[in-house]
Amino acid sequence: MQKRCKLLDDMAEAIMQALPHFCNLTSLICKQLDLTPERMSMFQQLPLKSVLLESCTSSNDDISQLSLHPMCIEKVTFTSPSSSTEESMKETASNSSNLRSLFLHPEHLRSLHTSFTQDILSTLAGAAAPFYKLRDLELPALSTSSAQFPKALSHCPKLRRLSFLADTEIGIPPLSSSSSLLPAESLPLLSHYRGPRLYILKIAAPRPVRHLDIYPACKPERLIRTLGELDGMQITRTLETLTVRYSQPPPAVLLLQIHQTFPYLRNLTLKGVYLDMTQWVDMLKTATPHHYVRHLRMCVCLGEDEYGGGGGGGGGFWRVPEHENKRIVQFFNHVHPLLLQAYPRLKKVQAVSASTGALAIWRRVSSSSNNNKETSSNHSAMLEIGDSMVEIGLPGLRKARSF
Repeated sequence: MQKRCKLLDDMAEAIMQALPHFCNLTSLICKQLDLTPERMSMFQQLPLKSVLLESCTSSNDDISQLSLHPMCIEKVTFTSPSSSTEESMKETASNSSNLRSLFLHPEHLRSLHTSFTQDILSTLAGAAAPFYKLRDLELPALSTSSAQFPKALSHCPKLRRLSFLADTEIGIPPLSSSSSLLPAESLPLLSHYRGPRLYILKIAAPRPVRHLDIYPACKPERLIRTLGELDGMQITRTLETLTVRYSQPPPAVLLLQIHQTFPYLRNLTLKGVYLDMTQWVDMLKTATPHHYVRHLRMCVCLGEDEYGGGGGGGGGFWRVPEHENKRIVQFFNHVHPLLLQAYPRLKKVQAVSASTGALAIWRRVSSSSNNNKETSSNHSAMLEIGDSMVEIGLPGLRKARSF
């Protein structure tokens, strides 16, 4: 084991020594690397624009003694293994906090993603000048419990995107104390929020957010309650794209609440539990018409696959069985009148099947389009439904947008 570790260290050192010869090197990824004073000095000589450090620390106290200045890097990512917690990183925080601050330059940083909290917030809050160019920031949800949180975000006046890392709603600290609340004048340009439902009211809602991604999944009753509390807030007038994740089948009033809360919504994605045809019919029937939504993404359960289910991650020659095509056609034949009733201006629906993972795309076609007959191939099946068509895309065969 010692031989292997020494070999890896020697290889890493050889690579580090060769880096200065790559005069056009702008992007660097380091994993489990000891960032010695020599390596940090060498980094400062490179024309780096993007850096990702995964589990990189410094075991040398001399870092803080060096007269190094922050590097002119635009995109920085600090990560640790998913099994690591904030507590487990405290051992290395004293030696690594000064190190990480050397990658954060107020005049150059545009994007920062980090799974660390305290030292990053201290750097943002304590900088001599605001981070005027910072547009994209991702922090652990635990960062909101830090007294440095409000000041750190106030030092990012041009921030557009704010994301919080969290696996579940359990353990997410509430924004209840005055020390964790953001001043009303902070983040005036925030347009994208991705994070817990618990923070929507205090962080996203008072700002001109256009894209809202509620993550992680939450109980639908709590989601509906939170949406109801947004009445009259700024986000209800600006939101265009909404993604929600529910951990249980939602009540039929979910779509109704979404329509009432966000009257100008254009794109809606519903993720989490796969719902069967009856559940979708109930929600669509309960919803009042929404005249702005153009695109809808949904998860549908079409019943158990008679071949044992699965195959959704299939190889390059896997193909959706014919009976699955029929189920999807039956599903759209049944619900598409209700879809058009709920969304009169709907242009596109994306649905992913629970049993096979197949992606179905429903598109409204104009009356002037050619009326193509039902066709099929090894890669897809185009099926006519009234004045619309269903396109079946197969995992592994057709590249589709991530659902």
